[in-house]
Formats: sequence, structure tokens, C-alpha cells
Amino acid sequence: MKHTEFTCQLIQHIPDYGEAGLIQLKNGRLRFFIRSRPGLYLGALRQISIITAPWQARSKPRVVGLGSGGENRPVNLGDNAARKVLLALQAGRFISLTYPMDSSPQIRVLVSSLFFRRAMGRLQRCVGTLPVVSFSEFSRILIYFATNSVQLSQLAQKHLHRLARYIKAYGGIRLIIGRGYTDRVGSMKYNFKLGLRRAETVTRFLREQGVVVPIQVASQGEMHPVSSNQTVAGRARNRRVVLILKSRGDSDKTLVP
Repeated sequence: MKHTEFTCQLIQHIPDYGEAGLIQLKNGRLRFFIRSRPGLYLGALRQISIITAPWQARSKPRVVGLGSGGENRPVNLGDNAARKVLLALQAGRFISLTYPMDSSPQIRVLVSSLFFRRAMGRLQRCVGTLPVVSFSEFSRILIYFATNSVQLSQLAQKHLHRLARYIKAYGGIRLIIGRGYTDRVGSMKYNFKLGLRRAETVTRFLREQGVVVPIQVASQGEMHPVSSNQTVAGRARNRRVVLILKSRGDSDKTLVP
């Protein structure tokens, strides 16, 4: 069992292969993932099927998904297929991962249902401890910068770490809009470039945390201040990157300043 801020994960380690597991969120959504070690299996086509356990009456395998892992990325099945996997494991069935090989017998990896019901109880108790999370909490994020700087403060990194964990856990984000801003110290041309560098710094950090959602960046420079540039506190509020998360179904007409 693995517990993160937003998810509870039930993981089965498979010798000489990698791991497979179920991820559940507070809202009840499920994912089933398969993560193989680099080597023989990396990048091969994966057929994911429900099969009977050796002690059960044989029945025809039921395919629940296909996937090909590349660049050491795990294969993920969404909520509907993940629920089929969960119900199959609860019924004592196994999950079969097959790798068609040219001019060779198929390679099969099995996810066992042994002790699954006991583990499922731990998963449900874990989910009960997760906090309730609202999309509105993450739909608009402000990251602030020091004067003439593109370096992320420890506080900014903490906020971005949490944002990345949320995006990877909940999914459903189709676009991130990032706009960089500055105060009015320096020329307008310089500030435009500085705002863009700040937006790119935030983008790079999110990529390093494994966020693969498209990110659209631009600079507004010293335009659209949110506070007076005549005070230290006001200038500090203006030196920012605004991140807007767009979920599936959202309009693209969100105003960013």
C-alpha cells in the first residue's frame, strides 16, 4: 500500500518484471497501471486480459485494454477498465499481460489475486483518510518571483510540486496556460523577455515533475499590474506567473490577467 496526498495505491511487485497496481482517488475514480522495468518489455505491445485462476473453471479470457509503454512510461487504464480489473481480482481471477513477440512464443505476465480482498480492505480504509479536493483550488495558481529573477523560491517550488501531484493524480486537464508578468522596473522590452523567461521556468519545473499536459506560455511583461508599482509590496505582487488549468469541456475564453 502506498499513500500520497491525493491517492491511495495498491501495488503488486512482480519479480523480474516491474509492478502493477490500482490507484484510487477520494472521488472514487480508479486507475489500473502497469510499470515494467527497462529491458525486454519496454515498448512492447501489451494486451491486458482477465483470465481464470488456475483453480477456477476455465473460461475465455476477456480483454480489458491494450497499451504500449515507451520511454519507461507506465500503461494506465481509466476508470471503466480499472473497475473491471478490480471486480475480477475480487472474484479471484488473474490479470494477464501478454507480449506478442515476432517468431517467438508469447510472453505472459500474471497479476495474482491472492490476498487481494484483504489488501482491498486496506485500500478502502486509506481512501477514507484522503482530503476532499476541489478543482477550483488548483484552477488558478500564482507563482511569485524576486526582483529581476527567474529563480523559483522554496515556497514556489512547494506550490508547483503540489500542483504537479494533483494533475498527475486527477487527470482531466487538457491545457495549462502560463503567463509571465513583471513590475515596471526596467524597460518594457526587457520586462517582456523577463516575463517569458519566468513562464518558461515554471513550465520546465512542471515538466521535470512529470507533467505531460500541453502548456501554453506567453509574456505580458509589465502590463496588467494587479497592484501599484509605486510600493515594494505592490511590485512584489506584480512579479508573478499566472497558471490557468483548463479541464476537458472548459471554454478557451478564460481571461488571464
